[in-house]
Amino acid sequence: MMQIHVASLPDIPEMHRIRTSVRENQLTNPALVQPHHYRAMLNEQGRGWLAKIEGRGVGRRLHDTMMDWLFAEGAEHVWLSTDRGTRAARFYQSAG
Repeated sequence: MMQIHVASLPDIPEMHRIRTSVRENQLTNPALVQPHHYRAMLNEQGRGWLAKIEGRGVGRRLHDTMMDWLFAEGAEHVWLSTDRGTRAARFYQSAG
């Protein structure tokens, strides 16, 4: 069973590990994304979510959870970006 929870400060090391290990949408300069950026996101600027297990559908559930929260917070428009022709671009397109 997949469980999604709101990320908190103790989750930062694992969030950072995942972010710096992706094959697509790699950071051109990983030094530009440091733990204090995650702290700012979690404490001041927004929210993040984690799935407790991996498997088919995890990305879509995380995406939908994020979008539901953004619109509940009053967002009228949301832009997600990535490189053209990537799995992420196809994923965002299929998610609408």
